[in-house]
Amino acid sequence: MRPYFRSRRIQKGTVDRPELRTKDPRWIWMNIVPIVGILLGFGIIGTLSYLGYKSVVNHTYCLVFTDDFSSGINPAIWQYEIQTGGYDNGEFEITTSDVENVFIRDGQLVIRPTLQTEEYLQSTTTVNLTSAGTCTSNVPGDCILQVNNTAEDIVMPVKSGRLMTKNTAVIRYGRVEIEAKLAAGQWLLSQMIMMPAENYYGSWPASGEINIGIARGNNATYNGGNGNQRVQSNLYWGPDTTQEPWQYTSGTRDALHSEYHEKFHTFGLEWTEDYIFVWIDYRLAQVFYTKFRPGGFFALGNFPASYSNGSLIENPWTGPGTGPATPFDRPFYLALGVGVGGTSGWFDDGVQGKPWSDKSTAPRLDFWKARDQWAPTWNETGAGEMIVRKVTMWQQCDDGATDLSAFTKRGKKK
Repeated sequence: MRPYFRSRRIQKGTVDRPELRTKDPRWIWMNIVPIVGILLGFGIIGTLSYLGYKSVVNHTYCLVFTDDFSSGINPAIWQYEIQTGGYDNGEFEITTSDVENVFIRDGQLVIRPTLQTEEYLQSTTTVNLTSAGTCTSNVPGDCILQVNNTAEDIVMPVKSGRLMTKNTAVIRYGRVEIEAKLAAGQWLLSQMIMMPAENYYGSWPASGEINIGIARGNNATYNGGNGNQRVQSNLYWGPDTTQEPWQYTSGTRDALHSEYHEKFHTFGLEWTEDYIFVWIDYRLAQVFYTKFRPGGFFALGNFPASYSNGSLIENPWTGPGTGPATPFDRPFYLALGVGVGGTSGWFDDGVQGKPWSDKSTAPRLDFWKARDQWAPTWNETGAGEMIVRKVTMWQQCDDGATDLSAFTKRGKKK
């Protein structure tokens, strides 16, 4: 009987293969050389990785505080920042200690802006926080606001909240982590920032500002994707407000297929005498990284020699004890708040129906008149407030100090 299947493969030994009888002398090199190269490459990579790891300075950090708000707003950590000056942004809110603006809900900190009443705005021409004894600034313009209603001007049309650690927790180099949901809603501005504990090198921005994270509340369609799915972090620095090149030390990071009000994120800062960087959720997801370089920030700014009036632009960051990190070599405190509107450029004129112009003679009134457009967006589910679940601050304790008492003399420690 014929078999059902017969292999048609060439049978072993039926074909002559002379190449197997005589070895090619090049064979050993064609195999060994690549193997040696691969092993050598792995060795070089391992050596460089080890040297890089060894070159990183592992600082020691000491806990300054950690707060999960389970015990309310702890006065040993937080103070209310109460001002009516717009925080150098021309913002439209007065910050208060009212429980409608700053409160604890379900064991979490909530900062929520609310509207003034029409009656209050029509009848109030002066807000004097100094005479009330509540102002937390020593700048008169931050504490006293006078308006002329007949000239179509009004006082701040919105109340909001801002907490700070200025009197209780400051660091000079260290780390900060903030677990928060940011505020959604038109023209809201969630703010997680660090400010200098004293204007050691001069008024803003000469003494610096560290923005851990700022996000607009407008939705993701705002201005080509600059809404609530994007966080911006940066350093502010410069001899004065006319020379302030923050763009050199800035970055943004978008949430993944979401917006920052939809779930909690961790916003982190790491700051040493050599560098500073901000990250979101994990340290490799950096928003920006700045290494402090020789020549310092005055060299980085590449400022012109003089102002338009001919006067010289002077370097505010010179003198004994200053260095590449100056002005970010002094103690800073943490502030958390929700701003509203403003005339500093955070919201571009003419974009998404912005109801005021930065150069308007009455921007607060223009904003207030459009409240039927923007106020409903604050009341949507999950909108209108910043929620903070936990805040932790560490001081780099192998160098630096945790309070101002170690810096009583310019550039020198006690």
